[in-house]
Amino acid sequence: MRNPKFLILLALLISLGDCSHFYGGSITWKATNPNAISNIDVLIQWRFFWRSSTSASHRCDDTKILNGNLIGDNGAINCVTGCTPTTFGIDSKVICSDYSLSNDWSGGQRSTLVTFLNPIFAEGIFSGNAWLTLNTGGGSWELRFKMNLTKRDDTLK
Repeated sequence: MRNPKFLILLALLISLGDCSHFYGGSITWKATNPNAISNIDVLIQWRFFWRSSTSASHRCDDTKILNGNLIGDNGAINCVTGCTPTTFGIDSKVICSDYSLSNDWSGGQRSTLVTFLNPIFAEGIFSGNAWLTLNTGGGSWELRFKMNLTKRDDTLK
């Protein structure tokens, strides 16, 4: 972990399935005003990768990178635990930034700022049923992240 303020918790739940266009990703978060006792601003950043040949909405190219086009599924990163009174449903598409024609993948990243009124524990997920085909398993998946926005005893931040 590069910075103790970052917490990356990635859980991939794999089951049988025959869809195969999500290649994986990561979700990170960081409190941007760590001294705040209320109205805590949290930067949530995500990076996802897709099979390029699935559809034009999953494919990057030089023009899409230049124009900053979004790629990915019509999904959302949702707050599922500790969300009251702040909740979120963030569009999961990413800004196209990387691709490989020979390996049939495209990816990108995106971020947004969410303000939590109180210091809380919160949990978010991005899930679906299109994990890449594997010899065993594949299909359903979930990326999950947990945020502890309470003040630390050691740093008081």
